[in-house]
Amino acid sequence: MRRSHRHEERWSGWFWIDALCIMQDDEHPEKDIQIKFMPEIYGGACEVIARIGPGDSIIDAAIRYIRNQPPTFLRAVAERTAEARLESFELIFRDVAFCVRDIFKKSYWGRLWILQELAMVKITTIVCGKEELP
Repeated sequence: MRRSHRHEERWSGWFWIDALCIMQDDEHPEKDIQIKFMPEIYGGACEVIARIGPGDSIIDAAIRYIRNQPPTFLRAVAERTAEARLESFELIFRDVAFCVRDIFKKSYWGRLWILQELAMVKITTIVCGKEELP
C-alpha cells in the first residue's frame, strides 16, 4: 500500500486496512464486532485512503472531472443513497454521468457502512487505479 501510493513521503505511522482487518464474509461473526469499532477508527484517522479498485480510461476521465467540482457538491452527493447519487450525476452531468456511474458501481461502495464512515473523516483520498480524488 505504502509503495503503491504516489505520495508515499507524506505517510508515516500505522495503516489500518479494513479488507484485511475484518473478515469480509457476511456470515462471519467477527465482522459485526469489528464494524462497531469503525466510527472510532475512521473518526480518529488523520486521513483515509479509499482504494476502490482498478481504473481504466473512462474512470480516469471521470475522476479528473470530479476533481474539478466544489467540495460541498461532493459531500452532498456522498450523503445520498447509491441510487440517488447516480441520479444526481445523471441529471447534473449528463455528458459524464456514464463515467461517474462506473466509479460508483465498484464493489467498494456496496458495503453498508462505508459512506457513513467516510463522512466522519477529516481527509479522504479516493484512489482508483493510478488516479486520485482528494
